[in-house]
Amino acid sequence: MSSAHDRVELRAAVLDYGDRLGWSTPQTIHFTEALTGCHWQRCRAPEFLAVLDEYLMILDVMAAKRHRHGEPQGGDDALPA
Repeated sequence: MSSAHDRVELRAAVLDYGDRLGWSTPQTIHFTEALTGCHWQRCRAPEFLAVLDEYLMILDVMAAKRHRHGEPQGGDDALPA
């Protein structure tokens, strides 16, 4: 894969996971910029990968909370692993 293709794929994944978390596109972009310190248009694979790693941490916390409250894991709106 080319780096331009990687960037497009990773940017789409960042936006998709932000949407799955209930965030609007502007909220996802703001989160990305705040986390990486990089303007959205200048983000490359390392920045997008950092955001995806952060999403995994958020999802782990959400899963742990569901587990503590006895809620089932997964379900229709569960995010893929």
